[in-house]
Amino acid sequence: MVRLSSDTAADIASMPKGKLHVHEVRLFDPKPRPIQGLAFETASSRLAVVRCCVNEEEGRPAAYFLEIWNLSAAPCLEFKIILSREWRESVEAVCWRSRRLLYVSGMHGHVLLVDVETDQVLKTAAAVSGPVWCLGLNSDKTRLAAGTEDGFVSLFNVEDEQSLEYLAVLEPKGSRVLSLSWHPSKPLLVSSGRGRLWLWDMERETLKVEMRPHKPGKEEVIVSSVLLLKNDTIVSGDSAGSTIFWDASTGTPLMTFHSHRSGVLSLAYQDSDEGLRVFASGIDSLITEMRLITNNRGASSTWVTATPRYYHTHDVRALCHTGKFLVSGGADAYLGVATELAQRFIKIPPNTDVAKVTAATSYVSPGVPLLLFQNATRLEVWQLSKNTLELPTQSSFNPADHFQLLKFTFGKGSETITATALSPNGEWLVASSARLTKAYRVVLTKDAKNRVDINIVAAQTSGDALSLPVDHFAFAGNSNLVVADTKSVYSCTTKWTDKHGQPSALVERKVEVCSLGPDERIRHLATSKNGQYVATVSRGNRLQVFDCAHPAAEDVRETEAEDARNRAGTKWRVLTPPQSASLVTAVSLTDSADLLVAYANGTVASFGLRSLQYAKIAGVWKDSTVATSSSSSAYTHSSVEGTLAVLHNWKEGVLLGRDQGSGEWRVRQFLSYDEHLISSLLSPGGDLVNVVQTPSMLQNQLPPALAKKVFGV
Repeated sequence: MVRLSSDTAADIASMPKGKLHVHEVRLFDPKPRPIQGLAFETASSRLAVVRCCVNEEEGRPAAYFLEIWNLSAAPCLEFKIILSREWRESVEAVCWRSRRLLYVSGMHGHVLLVDVETDQVLKTAAAVSGPVWCLGLNSDKTRLAAGTEDGFVSLFNVEDEQSLEYLAVLEPKGSRVLSLSWHPSKPLLVSSGRGRLWLWDMERETLKVEMRPHKPGKEEVIVSSVLLLKNDTIVSGDSAGSTIFWDASTGTPLMTFHSHRSGVLSLAYQDSDEGLRVFASGIDSLITEMRLITNNRGASSTWVTATPRYYHTHDVRALCHTGKFLVSGGADAYLGVATELAQRFIKIPPNTDVAKVTAATSYVSPGVPLLLFQNATRLEVWQLSKNTLELPTQSSFNPADHFQLLKFTFGKGSETITATALSPNGEWLVASSARLTKAYRVVLTKDAKNRVDINIVAAQTSGDALSLPVDHFAFAGNSNLVVADTKSVYSCTTKWTDKHGQPSALVERKVEVCSLGPDERIRHLATSKNGQYVATVSRGNRLQVFDCAHPAAEDVRETEAEDARNRAGTKWRVLTPPQSASLVTAVSLTDSADLLVAYANGTVASFGLRSLQYAKIAGVWKDSTVATSSSSSAYTHSSVEGTLAVLHNWKEGVLLGRDQGSGEWRVRQFLSYDEHLISSLLSPGGDLVNVVQTPSMLQNQLPPALAKKVFGV
């Protein structure tokens, strides 16, 4: 249930319409995507998250997706990467090369070098010997190791940042290689598989030591994760639930911790001034910590266990320590981010940054909101009721008040939707995947009993602007569409024709807003209602606003103006707000020609496009300590309508209002949510729509979890 602040009544009384219609929607139930892998890049504070989409009928992974998060301030999703069809069917391991280059491997048996800011696969190399289960880059970034199904460790030369040249393989040992780890400073590599660990001398490319964990029964254990620490200690986690510390020089076990009731799936470590810490996660959803303790004289040291942590409900398949955060993820699809010594734990729900919601107004029932829900491969259109919920604290909910008009699969079901938009009057619907774009006309009718019916007509032919794959859509009015693809941002006027019984979507007017460089992709796109202003944020975090009613300045010499246009990639006047080192997490353009910007460090600012005045909006957080916290929260979504704006993340939000006298944006109300908020947005009719997914809705879509003990571990 959505709970709002106690000052709501006074705030609503001062609003222009006197009241605010609030709709609570719990009927959108997107499937959670389990987390399969994590990898962190220190220089850029970027975290790569591997998620899989499960085939409901066959119960197996159907496609894999990459999410790039930024942890420099609050954990924020920067963008998503959807690989081409032949590569996204399996992603088993990821490993960073630099701030924008990522190695990816899978059951296809290849290693890919992916530019995350352009989604391009720059290089591919076959691992020679079957599916690739794990990847590891040595400390000086000259060699990449890949563990394969057939027991080989394939080596690649990666001295040049964009090179990926096959070198050799290490001698196979009869077991698939599930994990590997390089020594932080020495030419040593440890790999693991069924019943064995192998330590390799990488200068000679020969086996140095073989280790065998104890067999609790007749079958050998599976060593699923391994680490090689700077003090020449090897750490292994196996299917018997044991975490074992080995002496790398002799191959003998130093200590064994029965850390889990079931198999250990992942290991991570932290090397800080306080010493070494190792973390282990497993099928029992437990995360255990082991610390290296040294006596006062420094003569001896030993490993001890710390307080166990239950952050997740299901098996934790991936762990990663960033130096500042311990990041975890698994079958429950939550991304867990714990600060130092677990003083604060952030549990980010799976669908709050993946699913997309767009609001419109029904043209056959004026004032009644329509919602477009976008999931991975499915689109849904819902009509909401006219009921107004009483805002203070409690509100009733009746599912019958909202009803689904349409539910359909985009393409043939194998297309992953990357962008959607619904026109403000609910008549146009456009959707795009990585391969194609489709335009639809939404036809709403009423029957004799005043019930609304819907029919959707797909365009059989379309202009290029409505057929090529794109990254973002934004409607500026009912028929003016702003599009961002891989090469440019442009606006176009659309028209629907039905000549000779063949429905077609025509583009009558196409105007380029700006061109994009070969290494540039758009991350955020916003437009004003009249289409005059278009705001873009690139994956490189460059924020620009284009004034499409005024060409570039003509009061300078023609050659200087031409140079400026070439640098900006546009013929229009460019308004550049003050750039921040903090990541831009949300942008909106208002009717009053203001740009609202939210940043990852918790700041929210307004930029007047006519006055060119930049001002931070004070008091946007209910907790005043958020803006100064090292792990602050950030607003990741924004929506505007008239003189109101709402910004939110998955757990809290703020309603802003523009003062008509001073023109300043001020806080009208804080919003807090007891449930996972997917979207809170203002519809064209001025209604506030809160789309939530309860924890129980997510839990019902997951397999049963292992039972936890009431006392102990």
